[in-house]
Formats: sequence, C-alpha cells, structure tokens
Amino acid sequence: GQSPASVKTPILRPSARPIFDGRELERWDVSRSRLPADSQILFLDPGVWERSREVIVVSVTAIIGQTVLIAALLMTRKKRRRAERSLRESEGRFRVLANSAPVMIRLSNTDMSCTDINHQWLAFTGRALEGERDRGWFTGVHPDDREEYVRTCTEALERRQPFRTEYRLRQANGEYRWVLESSVPRLMSDGSVIGYIASAIDITDLKAARKALSNLSGRLMDAQEQERQRLA
Repeated sequence: GQSPASVKTPILRPSARPIFDGRELERWDVSRSRLPADSQILFLDPGVWERSREVIVVSVTAIIGQTVLIAALLMTRKKRRRAERSLRESEGRFRVLANSAPVMIRLSNTDMSCTDINHQWLAFTGRALEGERDRGWFTGVHPDDREEYVRTCTEALERRQPFRTEYRLRQANGEYRWVLESSVPRLMSDGSVIGYIASAIDITDLKAARKALSNLSGRLMDAQEQERQRLA
C-alpha cells in the first residue's frame, strides 16, 4: 500500500537476463542445465575452491616446496654416496699399487692424519696399521724434525703444491733413519685438496756417503794447500 517513492530499499529493475535464486534451485533439485543459457544465478553457496582458495594455494605451494627440497636432498645424498664409493674404490686401487711399490707410501688428510700406509712403511717402522693411522705415524718422526715438517706441509697445503722434505723416522729396531719424502696433493674434481700422497725412501747411507765425500774433499783441499805452501 506504499508508493514507490516511499520505499527506502533498492528496487530491482527489470533485467533482460533471467535471474534465479540458487538456494531455491537446490531446494527443488532443479538442474542448472535446464536453465536458459544466459541465466544469472544468485545466492549460490561457495564451493570448496571459493571457500578454501588461500589454504589450497598455500598447501600446494608447501607440498611442491617440500618435494623439491626432498629431491635435492636425495640428489645430494646420492652424489655423496657416489663420491664415497669412488673414494673407497680409489683407496682400494691405491692399496694394491702401493703394496707393490719399492718405496714407503702414506696416504694422509689435510691435517696430516694418516688414512692408509703400504706394507713397506709398516715393515720399516715395525708397527701395525692401526697404530700408524690418524696421527700415530707422526710419533715416529724425530722430535727435533717435527716442527719443520709441519711448517713445510702447511705452506705447501696453502699453495696446493707438492713438496719434498727430509726428516728422521724411527725404524723397527728403535734407530732413527733419514728419509726423503716427496708428497703430492690429492685433488677432488672441483680442485679442492683433500690430503697428500707421500712416498719416502731411506737416504741415511746416501747422507753418510755425501758426508764422507765432503770430508774427503776437504782433506784433499787441505793437502793441496799444504803442498802449495811446501813448494812455495
């Protein structure tokens, strides 16, 4: 009984498109396929995607991220295992070759701790392999030569270069013998140094021969000088 001008709420204007109440369609089980093609449906209940869009996006993103992370970890683990297997195979080949070599050979890490030693080295020192592992071999170096050896090794490691040095090593009978060690760096595929391969030979007799030759040369020079003075 009111005039249109007195109504405060908006008045729906006639529309060219058919408009339906989605709640009534569900109530009366009317399929949307039966509606005109250009129909507009109002008051539809939001679906799962509309209600949980943010949750779904965040969850899917988290799942994808975790999958990528797990894949990366598995690849890293696979590469590490491959590297470890390659290292074990390399050490196995080293052991076969080293035990056949006529010189003493030692495999060391960057901290000079020993990982493997050939039979010739063990025969020289008279110690078991377990006693020479880690820093055990270093106890056989003469105390007066240890500091110089550490300095030489450290400087070579910083430059990633091979080095040669002489030091006295305790033999199985307790006698110290002079050895000449030649060490070359062990390099990974990326160029990083993981340690050294050292070969050593006993040069005690050679040093004694050199000393004797030096003394003989000195006596000959003295004799020649005395002869010149006598002739003069």
